[in-house]
Amino acid sequence: MVVILSLFMAIAYSLTQWRDVVTITIVIAIVVLANGWSGLVHTPDRYPAAITTMIVGIPTVVIVRLTNDMAWGTIALGLTVLVAAVVEMGRPQPREDLVKSLSASVAAGLIAVLGSAWVSLTTSPLWSIILIGAAVVTSLTVIGDQFGTSLWSNTIGSLVVGTVSGILLGSVAIFMGRDAHIVALAFPALPGAGNSLISIMITSGVLGLAIGAVIAIVDGLVGEHNRRCTEAGAFARGAMKFLLAVTPIYLLVHVGAL
Repeated sequence: MVVILSLFMAIAYSLTQWRDVVTITIVIAIVVLANGWSGLVHTPDRYPAAITTMIVGIPTVVIVRLTNDMAWGTIALGLTVLVAAVVEMGRPQPREDLVKSLSASVAAGLIAVLGSAWVSLTTSPLWSIILIGAAVVTSLTVIGDQFGTSLWSNTIGSLVVGTVSGILLGSVAIFMGRDAHIVALAFPALPGAGNSLISIMITSGVLGLAIGAVIAIVDGLVGEHNRRCTEAGAFARGAMKFLLAVTPIYLLVHVGAL
């Protein structure tokens, strides 16, 4: 699921430069997340979380695309709790495991909103280059996450492959002559930024490590090491990894650029 979403977005966007490719990819991921979230976290009722995720996630993606402003995502994060509570009120009495169901709905909605940050990265040509590279790193990292059968082996594989693939991405940036621009954007105050070779390796390595950490954390929280989930739940976990992988990228680009 992660590889399909990441590579489709990276390849289609790099070939067409059509921003709505990214928008459509995120919407698909949100739909997959909504459909399988109940099977992934075992909620008492599948519909509240699915409805909350769709109501909050898809409009946020569309608004961010139209306004080019991720600030709307911040507003959506606050509204998620309200929407989840209202949807939960629609459950028939008695509402079993109310707290669990409500928290699951809020969590799914937050993940969907955070995923809209992928769309915000299309507002700049330089950010778009980082988006494409990060999507490729994400797909490679999730493959590394399959090493071994234990949580620790998966985690090590995710972190190592994420870091290595990030450094390889930095090497490609140097080869293309885009390293100085990326470093100036991401880490303007980085010690030794005058040496673009060292700086880009640090930048890309940290990016890959952060993506690897996100993948490992998702597996640690909702992986199948201790319990099984439904097939739809497994797809939802993949969509969750894809949507959350953008978080460190967004922080690197937007916060660093400030």
